Amino acid sequence: MESFTSNFLADHSAIIDVLLSPLNIYRNGPSVWGTETYKKALGDINACIKRVKKEHDNGVIFSANLTDDKVEMIIESLKANGKDIEKIEEMMIFHTSDARMTAIAEALSKNTTVHTVVIAARALGEQGMIALVDALMKNKTIQKIDIGRHNLRLESTKTLAKVLSKNSTIRSLDIDVSREMGKGGAAALAKALVKNVSLRSGKVFFTRYRKFVIGEVDKYDCQTDTEDEDSDEDEDM
Repeated sequence: MESFTSNFLADHSAIIDVLLSPLNIYRNGPSVWGTETYKKALGDINACIKRVKKEHDNGVIFSANLTDDKVEMIIESLKANGKDIEKIEEMMIFHTSDARMTAIAEALSKNTTVHTVVIAARALGEQGMIALVDALMKNKTIQKIDIGRHNLRLESTKTLAKVLSKNSTIRSLDIDVSREMGKGGAAALAKALVKNVSLRSGKVFFTRYRKFVIGEVDKYDCQTDTEDEDSDEDEDM
């Protein structure tokens, strides 16, 4: 006759798997599961992240075929900032849902190890992109952003423009102005680039709205010059 315990384990194997998952053990700590169990769970998490990094030239790629448990492990790595868990320095976003991107962005906003973020063409929805750009507003260590041919829309472009106006750690930006961002987004981006003093490299292609953008930047420059002159006159008085 089978014992109650064996029947319970057989009937609730999914629950047991969750309870004994490396992430759950890691989150509860050695005081709950014991030091050896905790060390093994930590080793499993690090081995998983190392495999993902090895497959993609030492970077981590977020894609639709990445399982939920791997995504969670990578998010925990971003939160840990290199303490105990294998650190992440380069990320590529490739076809990721808005919900996943929001969770990733929340962790990225406080991360201090990632220095490069690459976004593949059409990789994110508008809300996912806004979540990522919002994270860049808070992050202080990311230096390179490659948006490339991802079709930014108006709201995400305006949010990115705000980031570029205030963020002083981003050194390199690659972006191609798209039809989806419209003239308003293109102009906001151009003005932010004029204002930004930290960018040192990258490629910004205003293949669309070129004449319009140049005109808007000229207006912005004239307005800025006038404000500077007024400020100088006030100081002389």
